[in-house]
Amino acid sequence: MMRLKSYLHILLFTGAMLCSGQVLATHIFGGELLYAWAPGNSYALKLTLYGDCSAVSSTFSTLYTSHPLISIYRGNTLVDSIRLQPESGTGIEVSPVCPSQTGNTTCNGGTLPGVTKFVYTGNIIPGSNEPDWRFVFNGDLGGTSAGRSSNISNISAAANINLLTLVATLNNTAGPNSSPEYNTIPTPFYALNLPQEYNQGAVDPNGDSLGFSLIAALDIYGHTIPYVAPATASAPLYTAPGEFSFDGHSGQMSFLPNALQDALVTEQVTEYRNGLAVGSSMREMTFIVLDNLGSFNNIQHTQPVNLSGGNATAANVIASCGTALDFDIQPRDTAQNDITVSYTSLPPGAAISVAANGTPAPTLHFSWDTGLHPAGSYIFYVIYKNNACPISTSQTIAYTVNVAEPYTFISATQSATGCADAIPVTIVFAGRTPASLVVSQQGNVIRDLVCQSDTVSFTLPLGDFTATLSAADKGCPAVFNFSIADSTAQPCCHFSYPSAFTPNNDGLNDRFRIVASSRPVTFEMIIYDRWGNKVFYTDDPDKGWDGTYRGRACNTGVYFYRIYAHCQERTEIKKGDVTLLQ
Repeated sequence: MMRLKSYLHILLFTGAMLCSGQVLATHIFGGELLYAWAPGNSYALKLTLYGDCSAVSSTFSTLYTSHPLISIYRGNTLVDSIRLQPESGTGIEVSPVCPSQTGNTTCNGGTLPGVTKFVYTGNIIPGSNEPDWRFVFNGDLGGTSAGRSSNISNISAAANINLLTLVATLNNTAGPNSSPEYNTIPTPFYALNLPQEYNQGAVDPNGDSLGFSLIAALDIYGHTIPYVAPATASAPLYTAPGEFSFDGHSGQMSFLPNALQDALVTEQVTEYRNGLAVGSSMREMTFIVLDNLGSFNNIQHTQPVNLSGGNATAANVIASCGTALDFDIQPRDTAQNDITVSYTSLPPGAAISVAANGTPAPTLHFSWDTGLHPAGSYIFYVIYKNNACPISTSQTIAYTVNVAEPYTFISATQSATGCADAIPVTIVFAGRTPASLVVSQQGNVIRDLVCQSDTVSFTLPLGDFTATLSAADKGCPAVFNFSIADSTAQPCCHFSYPSAFTPNNDGLNDRFRIVASSRPVTFEMIIYDRWGNKVFYTDDPDKGWDGTYRGRACNTGVYFYRIYAHCQERTEIKKGDVTLLQ
Protein backbone atom coordinates (compact mmCIF):
# COMPACT_ATOMS: atom_id res chain seq x y z
CA MET A 1 0.00 0.00 0.00
CA MET A 2 1.33 3.46 -0.86
CA ARG A 3 2.55 5.24 2.23
CA LEU A 4 2.01 8.85 1.16
CA LYS A 5 0.22 9.71 4.41
CA SER A 6 3.40 9.18 6.46
CA TYR A 7 5.73 11.48 4.56
CA LEU A 8 8.18 13.95 6.11
CA HIS A 9 6.52 16.24 8.67
CA ILE A 10 7.41 17.95 11.90
CA LEU A 11 4.09 18.11 13.77
CA LEU A 12 3.26 20.98 16.09
CA PHE A 13 1.49 19.14 18.88
CA THR A 14 -2.08 20.00 19.98
CA GLY A 15 -1.48 20.46 23.68
CA ALA A 16 -0.08 23.13 25.93
CA MET A 17 3.63 23.90 25.43
CA LEU A 18 5.60 23.31 28.60
CA CYS A 19 5.54 26.47 30.79
CA SER A 20 4.40 28.68 27.90
CA GLY A 21 0.66 28.39 27.60
CA GLN A 22 1.04 28.24 23.82
CA VAL A 23 -0.95 25.93 21.55
CA LEU A 24 1.01 23.26 19.67
CA ALA A 25 -1.04 22.83 16.54
CA THR A 26 0.82 23.50 13.30
CA HIS A 27 2.59 21.08 10.98
CA ILE A 28 6.18 21.87 9.91
CA PHE A 29 8.37 19.87 7.52
CA GLY A 30 11.75 21.29 8.58
CA GLY A 31 13.74 24.50 8.63
CA GLU A 32 16.94 26.47 9.04
CA LEU A 33 18.06 29.63 10.84
CA LEU A 34 20.50 31.87 8.92
CA TYR A 35 21.86 35.41 9.09
CA ALA A 36 23.38 37.92 6.66
CA TRP A 37 25.57 40.94 7.41
CA ALA A 38 24.49 44.38 6.17
CA PRO A 39 26.28 47.76 6.21
CA GLY A 40 26.15 49.47 9.58
CA ASN A 41 27.10 46.22 11.35
CA SER A 42 23.51 45.00 11.35
CA TYR A 43 22.53 41.40 10.73
CA ALA A 44 19.38 40.17 9.02
CA LEU A 45 18.11 37.01 10.69
CA LYS A 46 16.08 34.65 8.50
CA LEU A 47 14.10 31.64 9.73
CA THR A 48 12.74 29.40 6.98
CA LEU A 49 10.09 26.81 7.81
CA TYR A 50 8.53 24.27 5.49
CA GLY A 51 4.87 23.70 6.28
CA ASP A 52 2.88 20.52 5.75
CA CYS A 53 -0.26 21.48 3.85
CA SER A 54 -2.18 18.49 5.26
CA ALA A 55 -2.53 20.30 8.59
CA VAL A 56 -5.92 21.48 9.74
CA SER A 57 -6.60 24.70 7.82
CA SER A 58 -7.29 26.80 10.90
CA THR A 59 -3.93 25.91 12.42
CA PHE A 60 -1.87 25.78 9.22
CA SER A 61 -3.03 29.29 8.36
CA THR A 62 -1.28 30.67 11.45
CA LEU A 63 2.06 30.14 9.69
CA TYR A 64 1.24 33.08 7.42
CA THR A 65 1.13 35.44 10.41
CA SER A 66 3.49 33.79 12.93
CA HIS A 67 6.17 35.83 14.71
CA PRO A 68 8.93 33.38 15.69
CA LEU A 69 11.03 34.27 18.74
CA ILE A 70 14.82 34.33 18.33
CA SER A 71 16.84 34.51 21.54
CA ILE A 72 20.27 36.17 21.30
CA TYR A 73 23.06 34.89 23.53
CA ARG A 74 26.65 35.89 24.14
CA GLY A 75 28.08 32.60 25.25
CA ASN A 76 25.47 31.27 27.66
CA THR A 77 24.20 34.70 28.66
CA LEU A 78 20.87 35.85 27.22
CA VAL A 79 21.34 39.46 26.09
CA ASP A 80 18.34 40.14 23.86
CA SER A 81 15.52 38.62 21.81
CA ILE A 82 13.57 39.53 18.72
CA ARG A 83 10.32 38.39 17.15
CA LEU A 84 10.71 37.93 13.43
CA GLN A 85 8.15 39.19 10.94
CA PRO A 86 6.66 37.11 8.10
CA GLU A 87 8.24 38.10 4.81
CA SER A 88 5.94 39.79 2.33
CA GLY A 89 4.30 37.16 0.13
CA THR A 90 5.47 34.30 2.32
CA GLY A 91 3.78 30.95 1.90
CA ILE A 92 4.90 29.69 -1.53
CA GLU A 93 4.17 26.09 -2.47
CA VAL A 94 7.29 24.01 -3.17
CA SER A 95 5.73 20.54 -3.29
CA PRO A 96 7.94 17.84 -4.88
CA VAL A 97 5.37 16.83 -7.50
CA CYS A 98 5.33 16.93 -11.27
CA PRO A 99 3.72 20.05 -12.81
CA SER A 100 0.57 18.25 -13.93
CA GLN A 101 -0.15 17.22 -10.33
CA THR A 102 0.35 20.61 -8.64
CA GLY A 103 -3.40 21.04 -8.28
CA ASN A 104 -3.70 17.65 -6.60
CA THR A 105 -1.52 18.37 -3.54
CA THR A 106 -2.85 18.91 -0.05
CA CYS A 107 -2.01 22.59 -0.51
CA ASN A 108 -4.83 22.69 -3.09
CA GLY A 109 -7.34 20.31 -1.55
CA GLY A 110 -5.84 17.16 -3.08
CA THR A 111 -4.20 14.06 -1.62
CA LEU A 112 -0.57 14.27 -2.71
CA PRO A 113 2.03 15.58 -0.24
CA GLY A 114 2.03 19.36 -0.19
CA VAL A 115 4.80 21.63 1.09
CA THR A 116 4.71 25.39 1.58
CA LYS A 117 7.74 27.55 2.32
CA PHE A 118 7.47 30.30 4.97
CA VAL A 119 10.17 32.91 5.60
CA TYR A 120 10.46 35.21 8.63
CA THR A 121 13.04 37.98 8.99
CA GLY A 122 14.27 40.62 11.41
CA ASN A 123 17.34 42.83 11.95
CA ILE A 124 19.67 43.00 14.92
CA ILE A 125 22.81 44.98 15.73
CA PRO A 126 25.30 43.11 17.93
CA GLY A 127 26.65 45.45 20.56
CA SER A 128 30.24 44.26 20.25
CA ASN A 129 32.58 41.94 18.41
CA GLU A 130 32.53 38.62 20.24
CA PRO A 131 33.62 35.07 19.40
CA ASP A 132 30.52 33.36 20.80
CA TRP A 133 27.27 34.93 19.58
CA ARG A 134 24.40 32.43 19.43
CA PHE A 135 20.98 32.92 17.82
CA VAL A 136 18.44 30.34 19.06
CA PHE A 137 14.96 29.39 17.87
CA ASN A 138 13.33 26.94 20.29
CA GLY A 139 9.95 26.48 18.66
CA ASP A 140 8.13 29.63 19.83
CA LEU A 141 6.06 30.92 16.92
CA GLY A 142 4.00 33.37 18.96
CA GLY A 143 0.69 31.72 19.85
CA THR A 144 1.74 28.31 18.51
CA SER A 145 4.91 26.28 18.95
CA ALA A 146 6.75 23.90 16.65
CA GLY A 147 7.00 20.28 17.75
CA ARG A 148 8.41 17.28 15.95
CA SER A 149 6.12 14.61 14.55
CA SER A 150 5.30 11.61 16.70
CA ASN A 151 5.73 9.57 13.49
CA ILE A 152 9.49 10.10 13.53
CA SER A 153 10.94 6.66 14.09
CA ASN A 154 14.61 7.23 14.89
CA ILE A 155 14.42 9.42 18.03
CA SER A 156 12.93 9.11 21.49
CA ALA A 157 11.90 12.24 23.42
CA ALA A 158 8.98 13.50 25.50
CA ALA A 159 6.49 15.42 23.35
CA ASN A 160 6.41 18.51 25.55
CA ILE A 161 10.13 19.22 25.07
CA ASN A 162 10.57 17.66 21.61
CA LEU A 163 10.28 20.96 19.75
CA LEU A 164 12.04 22.11 16.60
CA THR A 165 15.17 23.84 17.89
CA LEU A 166 17.71 25.61 15.68
CA VAL A 167 20.97 27.38 16.57
CA ALA A 168 23.21 29.64 14.52
CA THR A 169 26.54 30.98 15.79
CA LEU A 170 28.63 34.01 14.88
CA ASN A 171 32.24 34.93 15.61
CA ASN A 172 32.62 38.53 14.41
CA THR A 173 36.01 39.19 15.99
CA ALA A 174 37.64 38.68 12.58
CA GLY A 175 35.10 40.82 10.73
CA PRO A 176 31.51 40.49 9.54
CA ASN A 177 30.11 37.17 8.37
CA SER A 178 27.07 35.82 6.56
CA SER A 179 25.63 32.30 6.70
CA PRO A 180 25.82 30.03 3.66
CA GLU A 181 22.75 29.73 1.49
CA TYR A 182 21.19 26.35 0.71
CA ASN A 183 20.19 25.34 -2.80
CA THR A 184 17.89 22.44 -1.90
CA ILE A 185 14.79 22.35 0.27
CA PRO A 186 14.69 19.97 3.27
CA THR A 187 11.73 17.90 2.05
CA PRO A 188 13.29 14.76 0.56
CA PHE A 189 11.21 11.67 -0.23
CA TYR A 190 12.97 8.39 -1.00
CA ALA A 191 12.11 4.95 -2.33
CA LEU A 192 12.87 1.80 -0.37
CA ASN A 193 15.88 -0.35 -1.36
CA LEU A 194 17.24 2.04 -4.00
CA PRO A 195 20.54 3.96 -3.76
CA GLN A 196 19.92 7.55 -2.66
CA GLU A 197 21.84 10.84 -2.51
CA TYR A 198 21.27 14.09 -0.65
CA ASN A 199 23.20 17.36 -0.47
CA GLN A 200 22.11 20.75 0.81
CA GLY A 201 24.09 22.57 -1.86
CA ALA A 202 25.53 25.06 0.65
CA VAL A 203 27.29 28.07 -0.90
CA ASP A 204 29.05 30.66 1.24
CA PRO A 205 28.72 34.32 0.13
CA ASN A 206 32.03 35.26 1.78
CA GLY A 207 34.02 32.50 0.11
CA ASP A 208 34.73 30.83 3.46
CA SER A 209 35.65 27.17 3.63
CA LEU A 210 32.78 24.99 4.79
CA GLY A 211 32.82 21.95 7.03
CA PHE A 212 29.80 19.67 7.31
CA SER A 213 28.70 17.42 10.15
CA LEU A 214 25.67 15.42 11.19
CA ILE A 215 24.74 16.32 14.75
CA ALA A 216 22.14 15.34 17.34
CA ALA A 217 18.86 17.24 17.32
CA LEU A 218 18.18 19.41 20.37
CA ASP A 219 15.22 19.76 22.72
CA ILE A 220 13.99 23.13 24.01
CA TYR A 221 16.59 23.04 26.81
CA GLY A 222 19.48 22.56 24.38
CA HIS A 223 19.96 18.92 25.38
CA THR A 224 20.63 16.32 22.71
CA ILE A 225 17.76 14.00 21.87
CA PRO A 226 18.39 10.23 22.15
CA TYR A 227 18.23 8.12 18.97
CA VAL A 228 16.65 4.71 18.58
CA ALA A 229 19.30 2.08 17.76
CA PRO A 230 20.78 1.34 15.35
CA ALA A 231 20.25 4.97 14.31
CA THR A 232 22.67 7.59 15.67
CA ALA A 233 23.09 11.31 15.15
CA SER A 234 25.96 10.68 12.72
CA ALA A 235 24.21 7.82 10.91
CA PRO A 236 20.53 8.66 11.40
CA LEU A 237 18.97 6.48 8.70
CA TYR A 238 18.13 2.79 8.80
CA THR A 239 20.15 1.28 5.96
CA ALA A 240 21.71 -1.94 4.82
CA PRO A 241 24.98 -2.63 6.71
CA GLY A 242 27.75 -0.36 5.47
CA GLU A 243 25.36 1.49 3.14
CA PHE A 244 25.39 4.93 4.76
CA SER A 245 28.18 7.42 4.18
CA PHE A 246 28.61 11.12 4.81
CA ASP A 247 31.38 13.32 3.41
CA GLY A 248 32.28 16.06 5.89
CA HIS A 249 34.16 17.94 3.17
CA SER A 250 31.30 18.28 0.68
CA GLY A 251 28.25 17.44 2.79
CA GLN A 252 27.26 14.59 0.47
CA MET A 253 25.05 11.88 1.95
CA SER A 254 24.83 8.49 0.20
CA PHE A 255 22.67 5.68 1.52
CA LEU A 256 20.62 2.60 0.70
CA PRO A 257 17.51 2.58 2.93
CA ASN A 258 16.29 -0.89 3.85
CA ALA A 259 13.30 0.02 6.03
CA LEU A 260 10.26 2.27 5.85
CA GLN A 261 11.04 5.18 8.14
CA ASP A 262 10.54 8.79 9.12
CA ALA A 263 14.13 9.67 10.05
CA LEU A 264 15.13 12.94 11.67
CA VAL A 265 18.37 14.30 10.15
CA THR A 266 20.18 17.34 11.53
CA GLU A 267 23.13 18.82 9.69
CA GLN A 268 25.46 21.59 10.82
CA VAL A 269 27.57 23.72 8.49
CA THR A 270 30.60 25.50 9.98
CA GLU A 271 32.39 28.32 8.18
CA TYR A 272 36.17 28.71 8.42
CA ARG A 273 38.21 31.76 7.47
CA ASN A 274 41.99 31.35 7.57
CA GLY A 275 41.50 28.38 9.88
CA LEU A 276 39.21 30.30 12.29
CA ALA A 277 35.60 29.24 12.79
CA VAL A 278 33.56 32.37 12.05
CA GLY A 279 30.03 30.96 12.15
CA SER A 280 27.73 27.98 11.88
CA SER A 281 24.15 27.16 11.01
CA MET A 282 22.03 24.05 11.38
CA ARG A 283 19.25 22.55 9.35
CA GLU A 284 16.70 20.06 10.61
CA MET A 285 15.01 17.64 8.23
CA THR A 286 13.09 14.39 8.30
CA PHE A 287 13.80 11.91 5.51
CA ILE A 288 10.81 9.75 4.61
CA VAL A 289 11.33 6.38 2.94
CA LEU A 290 8.26 5.13 1.06
CA ASP A 291 7.36 2.00 -0.88
CA ASN A 292 5.17 1.20 -3.91
CA LEU A 293 5.81 4.58 -5.47
CA GLY A 294 5.01 3.69 -9.06
CA SER A 295 6.97 6.04 -11.31
CA PHE A 296 8.89 7.58 -8.41
CA ASN A 297 12.31 6.54 -9.68
CA ASN A 298 15.97 7.20 -9.16
CA ILE A 299 18.41 9.28 -11.16
CA GLN A 300 21.61 7.31 -11.61
CA HIS A 301 24.93 7.42 -13.49
CA THR A 302 25.96 10.78 -12.05
CA GLN A 303 29.68 9.98 -11.84
CA PRO A 304 32.18 11.76 -14.13
CA VAL A 305 33.18 9.86 -17.27
CA ASN A 306 35.49 10.54 -20.23
CA LEU A 307 37.92 12.21 -17.82
CA SER A 308 41.04 13.97 -19.09
CA GLY A 309 43.48 16.26 -17.31
CA GLY A 310 42.91 14.62 -13.92
CA ASN A 311 42.06 11.38 -12.19
CA ALA A 312 39.19 10.25 -9.97
CA THR A 313 40.38 9.64 -6.40
CA ALA A 314 36.98 8.93 -4.83
CA ALA A 315 33.30 9.11 -5.73
CA ASN A 316 32.80 12.46 -7.48
CA VAL A 317 36.24 13.65 -6.33
CA ILE A 318 38.80 14.55 -9.01
CA ALA A 319 42.45 15.51 -8.67
CA SER A 320 43.93 17.82 -11.28
CA CYS A 321 47.52 18.99 -11.55
CA GLY A 322 47.30 22.45 -13.03
CA THR A 323 46.17 21.23 -16.45
CA ALA A 324 43.08 21.56 -18.62
CA LEU A 325 40.42 19.38 -16.97
CA ASP A 326 37.48 17.94 -18.92
CA PHE A 327 34.85 15.35 -18.11
CA ASP A 328 31.26 14.38 -18.93
CA ILE A 329 28.31 13.33 -16.79
CA GLN A 330 25.55 11.29 -18.41
CA PRO A 331 22.67 10.93 -15.91
CA ARG A 332 19.88 8.46 -16.58
CA ASP A 333 16.54 7.79 -14.91
CA THR A 334 15.60 4.22 -14.01
CA ALA A 335 12.21 4.65 -15.75
CA GLN A 336 13.49 6.76 -18.66
CA ASN A 337 11.87 9.94 -17.35
CA ASP A 338 13.12 13.26 -18.68
CA ILE A 339 15.95 14.81 -16.64
CA THR A 340 16.57 18.53 -16.30
CA VAL A 341 20.09 19.50 -15.21
CA SER A 342 21.14 22.74 -13.52
CA TYR A 343 24.23 23.71 -11.54
CA THR A 344 25.60 26.25 -9.10
CA SER A 345 28.80 27.44 -7.41
CA LEU A 346 31.12 26.70 -10.34
CA PRO A 347 34.83 27.38 -9.72
CA PRO A 348 35.99 30.68 -11.26
CA GLY A 349 36.63 30.24 -14.95
CA ALA A 350 34.97 26.82 -15.15
CA ALA A 351 32.26 26.15 -17.72
CA ILE A 352 29.44 23.63 -18.06
CA SER A 353 27.41 22.91 -21.15
CA VAL A 354 24.38 20.61 -21.20
CA ALA A 355 23.26 18.83 -24.33
CA ALA A 356 19.76 17.35 -24.68
CA ASN A 357 18.65 18.91 -21.39
CA GLY A 358 15.12 17.97 -20.37
CA THR A 359 15.28 14.63 -22.20
CA PRO A 360 15.87 11.06 -20.94
CA ALA A 361 19.54 11.29 -22.01
CA PRO A 362 21.17 14.65 -21.19
CA THR A 363 24.96 15.01 -21.23
CA LEU A 364 26.81 17.53 -19.10
CA HIS A 365 30.30 18.60 -20.14
CA PHE A 366 32.60 20.27 -17.58
CA SER A 367 35.77 22.10 -18.61
CA TRP A 368 38.26 24.11 -16.56
CA ASP A 369 41.89 25.13 -16.92
CA THR A 370 43.06 24.37 -13.39
CA GLY A 371 46.53 25.74 -14.14
CA LEU A 372 45.16 29.30 -13.96
CA HIS A 373 44.00 28.95 -10.36
CA PRO A 374 45.64 28.47 -6.95
CA ALA A 375 46.01 25.00 -5.49
CA GLY A 376 43.08 24.09 -3.29
CA SER A 377 39.78 22.25 -3.08
CA TYR A 378 36.86 23.49 -5.21
CA ILE A 379 33.28 22.24 -4.82
CA PHE A 380 30.35 22.79 -7.14
CA TYR A 381 26.85 21.32 -7.24
CA VAL A 382 24.76 19.77 -9.99
CA ILE A 383 21.00 19.44 -9.52
CA TYR A 384 19.21 16.64 -11.37
CA LYS A 385 15.41 16.68 -11.53
CA ASN A 386 13.17 14.26 -13.38
CA ASN A 387 9.53 14.64 -14.43
CA ALA A 388 8.27 11.49 -12.72
CA CYS A 389 4.64 11.60 -11.60
CA PRO A 390 3.06 12.02 -9.19
CA ILE A 391 6.22 12.73 -7.16
CA SER A 392 9.30 13.94 -8.99
CA THR A 393 12.85 13.15 -7.94
CA SER A 394 15.47 15.82 -7.36
CA GLN A 395 19.07 15.06 -6.43
CA THR A 396 21.78 17.60 -5.62
CA ILE A 397 25.27 16.14 -5.87
CA ALA A 398 28.54 17.78 -4.87
CA TYR A 399 31.59 17.45 -7.12
CA THR A 400 35.02 18.20 -5.69
CA VAL A 401 38.04 19.20 -7.77
CA ASN A 402 41.30 19.13 -5.83
CA VAL A 403 43.84 21.26 -7.65
CA ALA A 404 47.50 20.62 -6.87
CA GLU A 405 50.68 21.99 -8.32
CA PRO A 406 52.48 19.34 -10.39
CA TYR A 407 55.16 17.53 -8.43
CA THR A 408 58.77 18.10 -9.48
CA PHE A 409 61.66 15.76 -8.68
CA ILE A 410 64.72 17.75 -7.59
CA SER A 411 67.33 15.21 -6.50
CA ALA A 412 68.10 11.75 -5.16
CA THR A 413 71.36 11.55 -3.21
CA GLN A 414 72.97 8.56 -1.50
CA SER A 415 75.47 7.96 1.29
CA ALA A 416 78.17 5.28 1.41
CA THR A 417 77.91 2.67 4.17
CA GLY A 418 79.51 -0.32 2.49
CA CYS A 419 76.18 -2.13 2.86
CA ALA A 420 74.71 -3.00 -0.54
CA ASP A 421 71.30 -3.95 0.82
CA ALA A 422 70.60 -0.67 2.60
CA ILE A 423 72.06 2.43 0.97
CA PRO A 424 70.81 5.64 2.69
CA VAL A 425 68.94 7.73 0.10
CA THR A 426 67.51 11.25 0.38
CA ILE A 427 64.92 12.46 -2.13
CA VAL A 428 64.03 16.14 -2.48
CA PHE A 429 60.97 17.26 -4.45
CA ALA A 430 58.75 20.29 -4.95
CA GLY A 431 54.99 20.06 -4.43
CA ARG A 432 52.21 20.01 -1.86
CA THR A 433 52.62 17.93 1.27
CA PRO A 434 51.67 15.50 2.63
CA ALA A 435 52.58 13.59 -0.49
CA SER A 436 52.69 9.93 -1.45
CA LEU A 437 55.99 8.44 -2.61
CA VAL A 438 55.99 4.94 -4.07
CA VAL A 439 59.36 3.44 -5.08
CA SER A 440 59.36 0.29 -7.19
CA GLN A 441 61.96 -1.96 -8.78
CA GLN A 442 61.06 -4.10 -11.78
CA GLY A 443 57.37 -3.64 -10.99
CA ASN A 444 57.69 -4.57 -7.30
CA VAL A 445 56.92 -1.92 -4.69
CA ILE A 446 59.97 -1.45 -2.45
CA ARG A 447 58.80 1.61 -0.46
CA ASP A 448 55.32 3.16 -0.01
CA LEU A 449 55.76 6.33 2.04
CA VAL A 450 53.77 9.38 3.13
CA CYS A 451 56.04 12.43 3.00
CA GLN A 452 55.21 15.13 5.54
CA SER A 453 57.83 17.45 4.06
CA ASP A 454 59.53 17.90 0.69
CA THR A 455 62.62 15.99 1.86
CA VAL A 456 62.46 12.31 2.75
CA SER A 457 65.20 9.82 3.68
CA PHE A 458 65.13 6.03 3.64
CA THR A 459 67.28 3.10 2.51
CA LEU A 460 67.33 1.12 -0.72
CA PRO A 461 69.40 -1.73 -2.14
CA LEU A 462 71.60 -1.22 -5.16
CA GLY A 463 69.78 -1.02 -8.48
CA ASP A 464 67.50 0.96 -10.79
CA PHE A 465 64.24 2.37 -9.45
CA THR A 466 61.04 4.12 -10.53
CA ALA A 467 59.51 6.62 -8.10
CA THR A 468 55.96 7.99 -8.28
CA LEU A 469 55.16 11.21 -6.42
CA SER A 470 51.51 12.13 -5.96
CA ALA A 471 49.09 13.84 -3.62
CA ALA A 472 48.14 11.86 -0.52
CA ASP A 473 44.96 10.73 -2.31
CA LYS A 474 47.15 9.41 -5.18
CA GLY A 475 46.18 12.32 -7.44
CA CYS A 476 48.56 14.29 -9.69
CA PRO A 477 51.20 11.56 -10.11
CA ALA A 478 54.69 12.45 -11.35
CA VAL A 479 57.07 9.64 -12.34
CA PHE A 480 60.89 9.72 -12.40
CA ASN A 481 63.68 7.16 -12.57
CA PHE A 482 66.95 6.99 -10.61
CA SER A 483 69.73 4.54 -9.84
CA ILE A 484 71.67 3.57 -6.72
CA ALA A 485 75.25 2.42 -7.40
CA ASP A 486 78.27 1.76 -5.12
CA SER A 487 81.14 -0.35 -6.43
CA THR A 488 82.58 -0.79 -2.93
CA ALA A 489 79.39 -1.97 -1.24
CA GLN A 490 78.98 -5.58 -0.15
CA PRO A 491 75.90 -7.55 0.85
CA CYS A 492 74.62 -6.12 4.11
CA CYS A 493 75.07 -8.00 7.38
CA HIS A 494 75.51 -11.44 5.90
CA PHE A 495 77.31 -13.40 8.63
CA SER A 496 79.29 -16.63 8.80
CA TYR A 497 80.44 -18.34 11.96
CA PRO A 498 83.61 -20.51 12.29
CA SER A 499 83.05 -23.81 14.07
CA ALA A 500 86.55 -23.97 15.62
CA PHE A 501 89.73 -21.94 16.13
CA THR A 502 93.33 -22.61 17.26
CA PRO A 503 94.76 -19.82 19.46
CA ASN A 504 98.43 -21.00 19.20
CA ASN A 505 99.89 -17.74 17.85
CA ASP A 506 100.87 -19.24 14.51
CA GLY A 507 99.05 -16.44 12.71
CA LEU A 508 96.38 -18.77 11.37
CA ASN A 509 92.89 -18.86 12.86
CA ASP A 510 94.14 -17.59 16.22
CA ARG A 511 90.90 -15.81 17.17
CA PHE A 512 87.18 -16.59 17.04
CA ARG A 513 85.35 -13.80 15.27
CA ILE A 514 82.30 -13.56 13.02
CA VAL A 515 82.80 -12.93 9.33
CA ALA A 516 80.44 -10.11 8.14
CA SER A 517 79.95 -8.77 4.63
CA SER A 518 79.77 -5.22 6.07
CA ARG A 519 80.30 -3.57 9.40
CA PRO A 520 77.28 -3.69 11.73
CA VAL A 521 75.98 -0.46 13.22
CA THR A 522 75.65 -2.09 16.65
CA PHE A 523 77.27 -5.33 17.82
CA GLU A 524 77.59 -7.55 20.90
CA MET A 525 79.32 -10.93 21.31
CA ILE A 526 79.40 -12.93 24.55
CA ILE A 527 81.29 -16.24 25.07
CA TYR A 528 80.32 -18.73 27.83
CA ASP A 529 81.99 -21.90 29.05
CA ARG A 530 80.01 -25.11 29.41
CA TRP A 531 79.02 -24.16 32.99
CA GLY A 532 77.49 -20.86 31.83
CA ASN A 533 80.29 -18.61 33.03
CA LYS A 534 80.98 -15.57 30.85
CA VAL A 535 84.55 -15.68 29.67
CA PHE A 536 84.52 -12.95 27.00
CA TYR A 537 82.54 -9.88 25.86
CA THR A 538 83.05 -7.33 23.09
CA ASP A 539 81.04 -4.69 21.23
CA ASP A 540 83.69 -4.39 18.50
CA PRO A 541 82.99 -6.69 15.51
CA ASP A 542 86.67 -6.52 14.53
CA LYS A 543 87.84 -7.86 17.89
CA GLY A 544 87.71 -11.63 18.25
CA TRP A 545 88.23 -13.95 21.26
CA ASP A 546 91.81 -15.16 21.64
CA GLY A 547 90.87 -18.16 23.82
CA THR A 548 91.92 -16.56 27.14
CA TYR A 549 90.12 -15.51 30.29
CA ARG A 550 91.73 -12.85 32.46
CA GLY A 551 95.03 -13.40 30.63
CA ARG A 552 95.15 -17.17 31.07
CA ALA A 553 94.60 -19.71 28.30
CA CYS A 554 91.29 -21.54 28.51
CA ASN A 555 91.02 -25.30 28.31
CA THR A 556 90.41 -27.11 25.07
CA GLY A 557 86.71 -27.80 24.57
CA VAL A 558 83.36 -26.50 23.39
CA TYR A 559 82.31 -22.93 24.24
CA PHE A 560 79.01 -21.20 23.55
CA TYR A 561 78.39 -17.78 22.04
CA ARG A 562 75.51 -15.32 21.72
CA ILE A 563 75.72 -12.60 19.07
CA TYR A 564 73.48 -9.58 18.50
CA ALA A 565 74.14 -7.37 15.47
CA HIS A 566 72.11 -4.67 13.74
CA CYS A 567 73.13 -3.59 10.27
CA GLN A 568 71.00 -0.84 8.68
CA GLU A 569 67.65 -2.58 8.25
CA ARG A 570 68.63 -6.10 9.26
CA THR A 571 69.07 -7.53 12.74
CA GLU A 572 70.96 -10.74 13.47
CA ILE A 573 70.57 -12.67 16.74
CA LYS A 574 72.61 -15.88 16.83
CA LYS A 575 73.35 -18.57 19.41
CA GLY A 576 75.87 -21.32 18.69
CA ASP A 577 78.98 -23.15 19.80
CA VAL A 578 82.63 -23.11 18.82
CA THR A 579 85.43 -25.57 19.62
CA LEU A 580 88.71 -24.28 21.05
CA LEU A 581 91.63 -26.43 19.88
CA GLN A 582 95.20 -26.18 21.14
